[in-house]
Amino acid sequence: MRGAVTVCHVDSIPVDVQLTWPPVFVFVSWTLGDRFFPQLYPEWPSLAYWAAGLVASVLLFSSLLAHEFGHAFVARWRGLSVFRVSLFFLGGMAEIDVDDGTPGDEFWMALAGPAVSVLLAIGFCAIWLGTAAHHTYVGAIALYLGMSNGLLAAFNLLPGYPLDGGRILRSAFWQVSGDQCRATRWAGWFGQGIGGAGLVAGLVWLTSGDIFVGFWFVAVGGFLILAARGALPHSLVSPP
Repeated sequence: MRGAVTVCHVDSIPVDVQLTWPPVFVFVSWTLGDRFFPQLYPEWPSLAYWAAGLVASVLLFSSLLAHEFGHAFVARWRGLSVFRVSLFFLGGMAEIDVDDGTPGDEFWMALAGPAVSVLLAIGFCAIWLGTAAHHTYVGAIALYLGMSNGLLAAFNLLPGYPLDGGRILRSAFWQVSGDQCRATRWAGWFGQGIGGAGLVAGLVWLTSGDIFVGFWFVAVGGFLILAARGALPHSLVSPP
């Protein structure tokens, strides 16, 4: 992948970091340290906000990688080729040769990522419930990660190609029609609709002054429209 650095291999699968990702990591860390944690815990010392923001950001993107490896390992189990797992400015992506599979392969592979995120959300929420009263910092980070993984699973289950929910929808269309190309086109229409709704929502937020949320929705909406038109036909995409 252009503009990417392979940082390690997990079970022989390359893990790439695109050059667009580090600024996003820094921005997320800054947002958590400057806004999220200070608003929830105004009594903390200043250094604690930045330390919690950094740790939470590292664990957030680790959760994204776990989500993508959920796809990758199930794809391997189903006999499909996995080329790489990547982090980029909109989140994570597993590059998998889904065209050689079956509707069942697509279904289980697409479902695996959100399943991992749901398990992580439950685990982090359990940590928050068990530690919040005694270890405020650990509890606060766990609360953020529990919410983030829950939202990640919910967002990716939206029925728009190439999100996981769109992949599940495509597998259903594929099973019924017996035509992968037709199923992709149908699921892509849903993806373009969701992408268009994201663009509109982003513009509304931008005009209301919330630049961060507005930009994120515009970027994700535009990306989904391009991807649904076939820009990334072999990828499973998971925005943060």
